[in-house]
Amino acid sequence: MYSIWKVVLIVYCLVVGVTAERSKAFDQSGCDRNCDADPVAKTCEFELKIETYTTMSKACYQCPATLSDCNRPHCAVADGFARQIYTVNRQLPSPAIRVCEGDTIVAKISNEMANGEGTSIHWHGLHQPGTPYMDGVALVTQSIIQPYSDFVYNFTTNNSGTHYYHAHFGMQRGDGIAGALIVKQRKNRYPQYQDLNSHTLLIQDWYHKLAIGQGMLHLHRKGSNIPETFIINGLAHSNLIQQYPTYNVSKGQKYRFRTINNGVMNCPIHIHIESHNITIIATDGVDIEEVEADTVLVSGGERWDFLLDADLEAKNYWMVFQGAADCENITTYGILHYEGARNVNTSNMRDPTAIHPREMRTVNPFNKGMITPDPDDGQIILSEMKSHEPTPDWLSQQPDIRKYLLLGLNKVKDQVYDVSPYYPCIDDDGSELASCTVLAQINNVYGLFPSAPYITHYDEVPPELVLEVGGKTGKNCSVEFCKYIHRLSVTQGEVVEFILIDRGRYWNISNHPMHIHGQYMYVLDLGQDPSMVTSTEAVEMLDTPKRDNRTFDRPIAKDTIMMPVGGYVVVRFKARDAGPWLFHCHNELHVEQGMFLVIDVKSRGPERYPTDPRDQISFNQPGVPYELEPQQNCTLSQMSTCTSLEIGGFAAIIIASLSAVTFLGLLGMRCCGYKFSKKAI
Repeated sequence: MYSIWKVVLIVYCLVVGVTAERSKAFDQSGCDRNCDADPVAKTCEFELKIETYTTMSKACYQCPATLSDCNRPHCAVADGFARQIYTVNRQLPSPAIRVCEGDTIVAKISNEMANGEGTSIHWHGLHQPGTPYMDGVALVTQSIIQPYSDFVYNFTTNNSGTHYYHAHFGMQRGDGIAGALIVKQRKNRYPQYQDLNSHTLLIQDWYHKLAIGQGMLHLHRKGSNIPETFIINGLAHSNLIQQYPTYNVSKGQKYRFRTINNGVMNCPIHIHIESHNITIIATDGVDIEEVEADTVLVSGGERWDFLLDADLEAKNYWMVFQGAADCENITTYGILHYEGARNVNTSNMRDPTAIHPREMRTVNPFNKGMITPDPDDGQIILSEMKSHEPTPDWLSQQPDIRKYLLLGLNKVKDQVYDVSPYYPCIDDDGSELASCTVLAQINNVYGLFPSAPYITHYDEVPPELVLEVGGKTGKNCSVEFCKYIHRLSVTQGEVVEFILIDRGRYWNISNHPMHIHGQYMYVLDLGQDPSMVTSTEAVEMLDTPKRDNRTFDRPIAKDTIMMPVGGYVVVRFKARDAGPWLFHCHNELHVEQGMFLVIDVKSRGPERYPTDPRDQISFNQPGVPYELEPQQNCTLSQMSTCTSLEIGGFAAIIIASLSAVTFLGLLGMRCCGYKFSKKAI
């Protein structure tokens, strides 16, 4: 009898072992490659497990006393201060994904956060043509990924460049759920420049509390929104961590650096490398004509790529990350280390505090060079840059839709932060509104997310909850609290022009990096009032004479634009793809305050949006076997069928029989050495 069961177990091991080998855990082996040399598109599978975690966990052993321990697996360091975070595969930042243009990404997200939070993942910079349900915006393009549930994203990478992926629910991306997503071009424009994985810099402002906690203190108690520091690829030098983020180069070699600002609050960041010029070549994944500069300012959600020639003396040089806006007093440092130079000893280096990137030749400056643009003033603004690609024909036609969008901070009697009669916003002298919490809004509207995914429940939303952009409310929203699902209805193929206006009403340091999903915006014009305060009426008077005289000489395209305080930016885009696309400020606190709207692009075909082939099946229940064969277009509801067909009928019968016997199943998994928590990337 024993020998029979032994044979059964061996067969079980062979079958499960083959299955496990064939579907190894979202391993990107073969996907991070030379895209010129390997033109065949691949399906790249990744398994990403989101957990509640902590910096300086026991995985760090004796870090920071033993610096080598700080590099151990699962050791999230940041600035050395122990605090709760969220991680993907217990890494800070989240593991980078690198693929080639045209590859298909299949990412299984497992939400295992112990505090019971839901989540979703947005693929920031990817346009999702034909797959709006993969954009990753909870309650707009998909259901929330519930605790202890899974969601599979499956989409093709149609636009190359430096992008990233991050949580798009609450303020989770500020606490660790963010990682680089590099989609390499099929024809590399700069093959002579080394594009090293280690030269992708994911930067963000860092706090000693969860981002939502820091934000609520700021809004409900007028607490600080100033970070402790900036972290670069999950690390910052501090009084606890005597280690600098270090990036290696060899003298005589050429390198491409990719920068991403995962800014949580109001923290644009200058990037400067001591004694080196940089050549800006791309922004938000779009190639531009080369621009020589000393520094580039990267706002929240933006990406900028630059080239660096390592042609100086082989020694160590400072990399300076200096904040602007609310973070103008925050600076952190890294090291550019030439091969052959002595080990880093900062006592032999220049005093880094003497380096001031804000005073240098800057690409994308903050509140500079926009009132009267001057090519010789050392400030290179967006409207002075050119795209590397020709201008699309549709850009110069009259737009089908033109909307003025007032972006900014507004004081109203709200029922969120100033609840009457318990703590109304009335000062001691009786003056109303003076002490109200300042709300970040678009056209004085507090944006509201629907209670169910808009993409599948758009026809169930109560009409009284929806406000079309520019529509009438019956209220004076400049002084009354207006809360709606803020929507712009567009038909696929229409050309839309936004005149974005930053009112600049309260502070001259509060900026709004505006991010659009599903497409690029072409930057046609920008300017700034000298007083840094403006209004829709003032900008309309200024802009109207220019409407018929816009220039269309290869304007740059971006998906994230940093607004000048008290200024305006004119952009156009073509609504190529049907779907509900979010347009919002990328300051997490401002999104939480409702600074967003939905661009509802309706298809010209019979269906309003492209249909999710899975019929919006978002989750597989805990305990259901997970197996993915994208070549067969298996859906989550078909996983067991596709798996059994692939393995073979006889083997499927054996698996089904053995699965019914828990004891034998456990022995089988042990004999195979197979674990369901598969290898992380």
